[in-house]
Amino acid sequence: MAWAFAVLLTSPIVVTVGLSTTIPLSLIGQILFNQQHASYVYWLGAFVVLLSFFFVNHEEAMEEDADRVPLVDEELVESL
Repeated sequence: MAWAFAVLLTSPIVVTVGLSTTIPLSLIGQILFNQQHASYVYWLGAFVVLLSFFFVNHEEAMEEDADRVPLVDEELVESL
């Protein structure tokens, strides 16, 4: 239910990539609760997942801004 609501608020790609952030978050939980540590390869993968989430989210916001229609004609405002 939460996933479907998130898709309505953003887009399917942002939500799906956002779900993949549970991988680095689970590592942090393992460190805090189980005193378990991971190798640098796991941290590198977690960094790539987080970086991809921020990249996709930024690109989606840029695309949304490009689709937005201005409410006022800018040329008309400049002529006044």
